[in-house]
Amino acid sequence: PEKVKGKVREAVDLVDWILHYEPGLWDVIPFNWLAKQVDMDKSNFRRTVRNNPDFREAMQERGLEEGELANDGCTMKGLTFIEHPFTEDPDGDYIAN
Repeated sequence: PEKVKGKVREAVDLVDWILHYEPGLWDVIPFNWLAKQVDMDKSNFRRTVRNNPDFREAMQERGLEEGELANDGCTMKGLTFIEHPFTEDPDGDYIAN
């Protein structure tokens, strides 16, 4: 959304860059990493960016949601791609009952 400004805008722009240039490299975009990139500590990032409704809306528009990834016994919180409950029809046919 155009109304996003400041640190929220920086985080959205960074996510956009990742989605454009490195989409296949990321299973999760860690919140800790995002916070460092926009020069914020974790608690301020959570309060200012993650909990911002405009940030959440922007991430949903990009097909992302908050999620977790377990790696070597550690759980990493961040942005993950929204899993769709329906698989795509390889034939592209849809028949309504």
